[in-house]
Amino acid sequence: MIKRWLCLLFLMFVSSGLFAEPQDPPDLSDTAYEMPLMTAPTQWSIERVHAYLDIAIITIALALSSWLMLKARSRKGIFLLSLASLAYFGFYREGCVCPIGSIQNVAHGFFHPMYILPTVVIAFFFLPIIFTLFFGRSYCASVCPHGAIQDLVCFKPKEIPKWLDHSLGLIGFAYLGLSVLFASTGHVFIICDYDPFIPLFRMDGSMNMFVLGGVFLFVGIFVGRPYCRYFCPYGIILRTVGYISFNKVSIFKDRCIECRLCEKSCPFGCIDKSTAPEKDQAKVEGKKQLMMVIAIIPLLIGLSGLLGWYSSGALARMHVHVRLADRIQLEQEVGMENLPYHERAEAFWETGQKPETLYAAAGTTIASVEKGAIWFGIYMGIVFAIKLVSLSVIRPHKDYEANQGTCFGCARCYEYCPDSPGDPQITAAAYAAARVAGEQRV
Repeated sequence: MIKRWLCLLFLMFVSSGLFAEPQDPPDLSDTAYEMPLMTAPTQWSIERVHAYLDIAIITIALALSSWLMLKARSRKGIFLLSLASLAYFGFYREGCVCPIGSIQNVAHGFFHPMYILPTVVIAFFFLPIIFTLFFGRSYCASVCPHGAIQDLVCFKPKEIPKWLDHSLGLIGFAYLGLSVLFASTGHVFIICDYDPFIPLFRMDGSMNMFVLGGVFLFVGIFVGRPYCRYFCPYGIILRTVGYISFNKVSIFKDRCIECRLCEKSCPFGCIDKSTAPEKDQAKVEGKKQLMMVIAIIPLLIGLSGLLGWYSSGALARMHVHVRLADRIQLEQEVGMENLPYHERAEAFWETGQKPETLYAAAGTTIASVEKGAIWFGIYMGIVFAIKLVSLSVIRPHKDYEANQGTCFGCARCYEYCPDSPGDPQITAAAYAAARVAGEQRV
């Protein structure tokens, strides 16, 4: 019952005020700009057909992925579906629209009522979340092209130390918070601007982004899905929903013999080890650590909010209009002839617009970013606090099992587990034979 209420509250929060159209903020250099009236198209266009076709295809792909992950338990099926998703959503549709980038449209629509979200963006944002709520992370399993392209190069994955894995995992939370902050205050869409795989899908983009995508793929040879695990902002949302999902990947059917083959086969470190009930000393130390963490939570959140406020100036200057205002002010102080050529500044002067108008707009942006940066700092403080609490709490379980939140549902562990779901009378000899066969594959 608690899960159901949490899910309902989550969906109500995310969906409120979102049905609003992505539309860039007015260019301050154009004084004649007027916000256009939004009207529904009267004819079917190729773009609309493609949009509804994309919605249908991602819905079917999510349903098939859920079935392959939970019922068929087929690694081969998940791999083939991921190739199809990479071909269609990645190279054919060029990675757009994707649920990852839709975060920014949703955030901007939430804070700007005049912003009307297209149906395809709403669908791509909510559908993977809904499927995760009921079936686990089926989108990550074999529908996401970003995950699929990284899976293709995962040849020699190495185990990442837990302390490093937990530390790097915080990057995704910061990336999510910054993307919402920038989108809601009319900044840039940093997820789209710095997506490492979109240039590869489109075979077009800056050399820096091609290099970044190549670096992620190279690292992906040794670290399973580095972008998904440590950077993907949408993965943070799906991981959170995954913890309250009604279904999860189940490996052992209550017959775990602790052969650890699943742990060796998982390239993402998503298998939770069994905890021995006799470790009473560890429980006592965990309780002491938990009490210390709870005591410093208010201080941690307060300091994080203060750091957010302190960084608001640097964050605000990522906005093109704020940078332009700084440039115009500098030209008025030292003279245009004493500064390098600036194309946007020259365009501003040609419009005949008064600098005071630009300064006022930039001041409004800075004020909104300052307020948002404080909330961003508080959000990161809460993230740190939850992480420390989760590391202090010992969750006893007797079997090795897939972590409900972090598991991508790739089904690799199914192939290596000696469990035989179809034979309830499986013998110790059969287990031993299966274990030897599994160890040879590892």
